[in-house]
Amino acid sequence: QFSKEMASKQASEHFEQLRINVNTGKMENSDFSNAYNAFKVMAPSRSTLMTLKDEGPDNVGGRTRAILVDNSNNNVLYAGSVSGGLFKSINRGNTWTRVNAFSTVLSVSCIAQTTNGTIYVGTGSTYERTVSQQQSGGHKADGVYFSTDDGTTFTKLAPTTTPAWNNAAINGIVADPNSPDKVYIGGNFPVRLHEVTNTTSFTRISEIIGSVTDLKISKDGKVIVAGVGSNAFIREETGLFTNVSGTATGKLKNSVSGSSLERVVYAISHEKNSNGKYSIYASMAYAGRRLAGVSASHDNGQNWVEVIPATP
Repeated sequence: QFSKEMASKQASEHFEQLRINVNTGKMENSDFSNAYNAFKVMAPSRSTLMTLKDEGPDNVGGRTRAILVDNSNNNVLYAGSVSGGLFKSINRGNTWTRVNAFSTVLSVSCIAQTTNGTIYVGTGSTYERTVSQQQSGGHKADGVYFSTDDGTTFTKLAPTTTPAWNNAAINGIVADPNSPDKVYIGGNFPVRLHEVTNTTSFTRISEIIGSVTDLKISKDGKVIVAGVGSNAFIREETGLFTNVSGTATGKLKNSVSGSSLERVVYAISHEKNSNGKYSIYASMAYAGRRLAGVSASHDNGQNWVEVIPATP
């Protein structure tokens, strides 16, 4: 019997064979970048022949991974698709237009905005099949881009770290509400977790070892949760990130029946609860993305209880 899984596998293999590099025998992210750069320097008479116009249909489904409400005008929204690029609305989402300045990468994973208005857009995702991860996907991961002019132009963030972030998949960006120009960026190696100020100063958070798969910050900026694989790292105030996961009572579980978690996403309550702390929630998946349960902490992530058990 010809299963859907077999069809998907053969489609992916065919997609890769059409784009394989004859020298290395696999898809190369650099081939896409080189082709795009070559197109940009074409003679105008030739490059205009490749100008594309969206003719519809306009009801095609797709996953929206990131949404941002502009902090100075709540009529303005930005939305990022896992494979369709960046879009903008100036009428609270009634109509949308593609952000043409953001055209180099179509895979958008996260968007954040600092209090001074700078917009950061993360590309790629550890959970998407990308060229840079040497898998059979066509969605390029290429680090972080930022705009200081409401999306009119975008510039690639150029880390001062080694190795560089070229082709890095970004899984989370959060803006510090207490600083006009500071964000935290988490992603796969070599990103991990960085504090970035003024788009020029990069500080790696040394307590985080491994790729950051999710990143959230509280409304007042005093609590940050960083997911690293099966584990959660919490920072309160300006202290260090500490691992709050494990098998002991009160810890956030990091396995189910001996199997490590495949994915965990986090949420922090908008307001503090009655004990003056934030509630943090973790929704977990394991073994083929089955629900591993939902857990909650009501004291900034220091003690956890399970509120929904794992499903078989």
